[in-house]
Amino acid sequence: MRVGLGYSTLEDPYSAGLEALREAISKSGEPSFIILFVTFNYDPYEVFRGVKEVAGCSRLIGATSECIIVEDMLIARGVSALAISGEEIRGVTFSQNEEPADDYELGKIAGESLLKSNLDRGLVITFFVNGLVDASRMLYGLYNTMGIRFRYIGGGCGRRPGTSYAYTFTEQGVNRGPLVAGLVDGIDVSTAIGHGFNSIKEPLIITKTARNRIVEIDGISAIESYVKRFNFVPNRDPLSQIVLHPLGFPNLSGEYIIRDPVRINKDGSIEFPTDIPKGAVGYVMEG
Repeated sequence: MRVGLGYSTLEDPYSAGLEALREAISKSGEPSFIILFVTFNYDPYEVFRGVKEVAGCSRLIGATSECIIVEDMLIARGVSALAISGEEIRGVTFSQNEEPADDYELGKIAGESLLKSNLDRGLVITFFVNGLVDASRMLYGLYNTMGIRFRYIGGGCGRRPGTSYAYTFTEQGVNRGPLVAGLVDGIDVSTAIGHGFNSIKEPLIITKTARNRIVEIDGISAIESYVKRFNFVPNRDPLSQIVLHPLGFPNLSGEYIIRDPVRINKDGSIEFPTDIPKGAVGYVMEG
């Protein structure tokens, strides 16, 4: 197995996609599986056109985001590609263009599709749309379908400003649906989670919710309760401050599950990528 990483910050989207993957392939050789990341400020269709020119028959999965991380750099405009090659590398991808009525069913459909490859082990990669997919329910459906033989990684894709969707990718093209997923075998991967946050002040209780919005905390407006729990600066943008202080919910092992706020609404409610149930007890965190 050989792996190559490439990136580009060229202005032209077609050229950026082409340059990023060419650099990756120059290190990996002819790829069997490609992972692609593209920032919002490119035309994803043109990026994909450049990528496909050199991708060959490789499987591909990718997502869009506000920034990309390459080595020790945070890039606000760019394309990055990871190319994996080797005779032992086998992969399959899945994309869902329509939103099912239930996110558990979405995960189940993805799992059933990936299992049709007859691969009985490997790494499952998922990219879902933040705010459109309840990640917890989708993952329950996926995991209950595929089981413990596989490792799982993935993340939420940010929606392009002013839109209700996010662009994702497979080797078939650009996708505007809620989820893409891939399964790749032949690579050894270890997974771990760390967040570096600690709880501050007293616990809070989620007293009113609406899907992925927390409407009230401790019986008052969510944002009003939230900002009382850290050194909030009134003349600074509230969202830029609360994203540094996510919510943490303790699990049975005493560790915290982190939920990051993504939007403050005019009614004082706060949106999160996934649903948070009414009655949940958690903390505002700092890191």
